[in-house]
This record gives sequence, C-alpha cells and structure tokens, in this order.
Amino acid sequence: MITTVITLLSLVGYVIISPFLVLCDDRDDAQTFYEAVFSRVMRRITSSDPEFLRGLYGFYGNLQSLIYRPSKIVETPTVKGVWYEAIVENAIAEVTVYYVHGGGFVCGSATTQSWDLIKPLTDAFNAKKISTRVFSLEYDLTPQHQYPHQRNQTLEGYKWLLAQKAQNMILMGDSAGGNMVTVLLQTLVRENLPMPLGAILISPWVDISVTARSYTYNNKTDVFDGSTITSWRDLYATDKDYQEASPLFHSLEGLPPLMVVYGGKELMTDDVTEFVSRAKKAKVDVKVICHPRMVHNYPVFFRYSGAAAEAYYEMGKFAWSLISNC
Repeated sequence: MITTVITLLSLVGYVIISPFLVLCDDRDDAQTFYEAVFSRVMRRITSSDPEFLRGLYGFYGNLQSLIYRPSKIVETPTVKGVWYEAIVENAIAEVTVYYVHGGGFVCGSATTQSWDLIKPLTDAFNAKKISTRVFSLEYDLTPQHQYPHQRNQTLEGYKWLLAQKAQNMILMGDSAGGNMVTVLLQTLVRENLPMPLGAILISPWVDISVTARSYTYNNKTDVFDGSTITSWRDLYATDKDYQEASPLFHSLEGLPPLMVVYGGKELMTDDVTEFVSRAKKAKVDVKVICHPRMVHNYPVFFRYSGAAAEAYYEMGKFAWSLISNC
C-alpha cells in the first residue's frame, strides 16, 4: 500500500514538471507541445511496475464502464467478456464486433477501452446506419499466464461467437490485441474455419522481437520506450516463442480485408509498415491510415483529436464497405 502511494505521488509530481521538461528538451518538430507532454507522461506511467500498472488500468476501466456501461456480462467456463450494444433506428445492417484489447499483455481488461475506443467505434458505425454489438474479450494477463495461453483464449472466444450465431463479424484489436487478432486470422486460415468479414487493427504488435529501427528513432516520441516493451515481451513469451508469436513472420495469404491504423511516431512504425507491405503482396485488401505525427494507438490516447475523429470515420466507411460486399 505504501509503495503504491509513493508511486502515485511520484507520477503526480512528474505530470506537474513534464511541461517544463519538454520546454527544456529537444522535442520532435512534428509533435505539438501537448502531444510531446502527453507522450512523456505516458512513458513514465507505462514504465511502472506491471502490478501497479494493472491496478491503474483496472481502475481506469472501471471508470469508463460507469460512463459507457456494458449491456451484458459473459462468464462461461472457457470464455469471459462483456457485450456492448449500439442499436440504431432504421438500421440498414447489423454487425458483431469481436474486440481484443491491448495493454502489452500485462494490463487492461474488457472494459478498459469502453469509452475511449468502443464508444467512438460504435458511433462511427451507427452514423452509417449500422447497428452494432461489440463483444470485448476478457483474457488472462502475464506474468501469471504466458504465450500461447492468450492466443488460445482468443480462438475460444471466436468459436464461442460462432456458436452464438454472431452475424456479420468484424474483428478488432489494438496493440497486443492487434497481435492476437492477426494470429487468430492466420489460425482460421490454417484450420479452415469460417472467416469474419474483415478486421480493424490499431497499431498491431506484429513482431514481438523488438528489433525494428523505429524502436530507436521513435524512442523519445512514443507513449512507451523500448525497454518497457522489451520487459513486457519477456513476461509474455520466451525467446524461442518470439517468431511463433509474431504474425509478421507467418503467411498472410487468405486473410480477409484489413484496415490498419497506426502512427509515424510510434516504436512499431517499421514493423506495421512491413506488415502492410507483406499483406498487400499476399493479395490481401488493405486499407491503411498512417498519421505521420501520431503515436502508438493514437485513436485511443488522443481520442478527441482530429486525427482520431478521421480514423473512426474511416472505420465506419470500412465497415460499410464490408457489409456492401458480403
């Protein structure tokens, strides 16, 4: 308890002095002052002890779920999660979104992004007259559970949705969730299981080896630094699992249409860019939004920015295109 209080006080102090640190530092010219301050604060927060970080994100998730409440809680022996429903009058289509949250495999929950991601997503879909049901998966975190446990839970969640007769399914994942959604799609291809209409990936962690050049040149602009990502990776998988757990190194042939959203100032920029290139070479229909000034998972972290608004608007268009072609 004392350690938690000290950590919180330290973070509050850092938030106060961060604007002055940015003023005294050589910030990236592409970032606004606010973006630079926010990223600096987030780098400090994300470098915290995983247990503290998990508690902080859990508290944040509880707050969000009070603002945007789930319609139903699911708790079966093999699948846990929550449902959100956004039904629009005179809808011309209905979709089910299977959402897998991010958090580096160490933090986050099914409700963590309810207001910051699920709400603007469903608003964007509703604007296209698409009624939307979102199932947000609750999966186990590291270090208590390591790869491939989370991968298997994601597959079980998808099979459960199929058994529930989910209609017009679209997958969605951000960061670590984007990793698992992509791995799931590759598994569906290999096992010849029914495919979703498509998938939306926000800053997907497609290569957990943490070796791309952007881990160096974007180390001072993103919301976490390379050492933090490496420590999370080591909690999730052993070195012998890096390639198997990285969808970048596996076949992308047969994947459904993808929408990939990421920033030019994030650690994973090079990996996501390479993933998009390989997907296109594999004849996958890919819609790409790379905002040159933005950081990792920017539609969530900068939820009220013009860049995020544009991204969510394009997600609505993407969903409509999937419905129109099915």
